[in-house]
Amino acid sequence: MNHRTKVTANRRGATPLYTSAAPPSKKLSFKLSSTVVDLLVRIFKTLVVVVVLLALYQGALILKEKYIVPIQHVRVHGNLDYVSQKAVEERLAPYLSSNFFELDLQAITDVIDDMPWVERAVVSRVWPDTVLIEMQEQVPVARWGEKALINHKGQTFQPLEMESYQKLPLLSGPNRSTKQVMDNYELINGLLSKINQSISRIEMRERGSWFIVTNTGLEIELGRDQTEEKVKRFIYFYQTELNDTSDDVARVDLRYPKGIAVTKKSTSVSDI
Repeated sequence: MNHRTKVTANRRGATPLYTSAAPPSKKLSFKLSSTVVDLLVRIFKTLVVVVVLLALYQGALILKEKYIVPIQHVRVHGNLDYVSQKAVEERLAPYLSSNFFELDLQAITDVIDDMPWVERAVVSRVWPDTVLIEMQEQVPVARWGEKALINHKGQTFQPLEMESYQKLPLLSGPNRSTKQVMDNYELINGLLSKINQSISRIEMRERGSWFIVTNTGLEIELGRDQTEEKVKRFIYFYQTELNDTSDDVARVDLRYPKGIAVTKKSTSVSDI
């Protein structure tokens, strides 16, 4: 259908009553608010994190299924004279069904430390199926009483049998005195070496006094206090007065502040 344009008379300045074109249409548009945009960004980031975590979890499951196997080997390192590989494996048997990552290292360490001849053990994993145990054995210095041995730190331990260690010096004392007895043993034994003597027995009695028997059978009463000074006094006396007749001395008593009581095998007690 044709549109016709109707205009007024051709007068200057007159306004047309009708136009030939339709009124212009308005364009539709909208703009998201900044709050909505921020929300969408946060949702997107959260989804990305969730996807990554799920992927990692799935990868871990695949790794566990494919690569993690039970422990197959036990390796023991150290200079060992008393602890055998077989004995260690027998102790660890309940734990070896675990896989590489589930292995309880602390529990294994505790089990190994409880073995009689083990002073210290460090347990670690070696990929993919091995337990490595670095072990330090006890070194017995002396016997502690009739049923235990003692190391240089004053720590006691019980071997399966004691018959093999009867030649070691005998140390004894009250409970919880092992460190003090060992310290005094090492100190006094070092001093006695100056006169070619050594301790075969040392005892700390309940009231804190000390009694010693040397390798020659000489008995020494030290009392409670100033034990080092008393031993040094005895050594000086031994070197100056007893050197030629030491084989005849059965007992010395150093409990006197300034004197020494000597009991000879052939005579009675004499005070010096």
